Amino acid sequence: MKHEELLSKLTPEEKAALLSGKTVWQTRDIPRLKIPSIFLSDGPHGIRKQAGAGDHLGLNASLKATCFPTAATIANSWDPDLGEEIGKALGEEAAAQDVNIVLGPGLNMKRSPLCGRNFEYFSEDPYLAGKMAAAYVRGIQSQGVYACPKHFAVNSQEERRMAMDAVVDERTLREIYLTGFEIAVKEGHAKAIMTSYNEVNEEYANENKKLLVDILRKEWGFDGLVVTDWGGSNDHVKGVMCQSDLEMPAPGLSSARELVTAVKEGCLSMEAFDLCVDQVLDAVLNLSKKEETKNERYCRVAVEAAKQCGRGVLPDVALPLPNFGAVCRSFDQYDLVLFCYECGGAPLRQLLVAAKPANGQKLRLAIVTGAEGGFAAEEAEMAAKAGAKTVGLGPRILRCETAPLAVLSAVMTLTGNLE
Repeated sequence: MKHEELLSKLTPEEKAALLSGKTVWQTRDIPRLKIPSIFLSDGPHGIRKQAGAGDHLGLNASLKATCFPTAATIANSWDPDLGEEIGKALGEEAAAQDVNIVLGPGLNMKRSPLCGRNFEYFSEDPYLAGKMAAAYVRGIQSQGVYACPKHFAVNSQEERRMAMDAVVDERTLREIYLTGFEIAVKEGHAKAIMTSYNEVNEEYANENKKLLVDILRKEWGFDGLVVTDWGGSNDHVKGVMCQSDLEMPAPGLSSARELVTAVKEGCLSMEAFDLCVDQVLDAVLNLSKKEETKNERYCRVAVEAAKQCGRGVLPDVALPLPNFGAVCRSFDQYDLVLFCYECGGAPLRQLLVAAKPANGQKLRLAIVTGAEGGFAAEEAEMAAKAGAKTVGLGPRILRCETAPLAVLSAVMTLTGNLE
């Protein structure tokens, strides 16, 4: 167990509650132990985070997000690099909307043109589907967000999808239906998997020991989070026995009570119970680290960036700098670097006062801001009001991993006593 100390502090009721959703899209939090909630969202082709209260039917409007071509379209490119680039964009938008897990990509096999979700899946070729899915997963997870490939497994029709039984022999199962998921897990290193609604050889996929334990975890080495499809849990106790960790969306606490009762009566072992709780905790704590320290981390990154290039910085106006090491090396030509959200006269004056340059000394100054449009003429006026004369003005853009940073390069001659 990765979180034994925290497990020892949880009551059986709290453990059981963690294994099901709090709302349509959120996991349960335990404020007493500072265990936060995380947010899951649809998004194989664009993040679909609802602006108001979540509902399974998508009746409430969603926040604006990029609409990407469908998986069926992108697979026609035969280009995993393109898939990974789309995955990065999906992960970046998910992070910007505080979405922790993107429910996708979908990589079920297209066994009939009548399947209503064929557009959402890559291909009828398991190798192509797996390679493209792995690329999407790598891209999404590069942004600190979990990808959740779906629907595991043999979910190839929408007709009676919650009741149908996919009867397949071993070779067909392995070569056609599982190959894509195996590639997504082994090459994409997916950190979450969504189970499907249907039965596979008379056993529901979400409560299928062969699929979830023997193949997924033991053979493929998957050690992440297994999530039910929305409403896809038929027997939560049996699901937990098979290491299906998180029941979604929000079943209330009835299934939690069933888990507690099953443990008390010896139907469910404490070891199996704790293992699923530990896997949920691992995902929640890993994904919430960035949210818990976001503002502090931004300031820390900016301060470290300033230290690396030997320049000054005002922490109270610090700008987050992704890939800051590469950015800082481009500032070697400057005497001072100011990282700020708004480059007004006040912070500029404070920086110049702190530097205590001699009157008339030429000072090479770079001002970094998050403004995508660069700098307007007002910035030069603000600099002048702060007691500096702009000798040379050359706006340019530095490309970073997540966003452009506008940089105002100016050589300034001090014209007075700033103190």
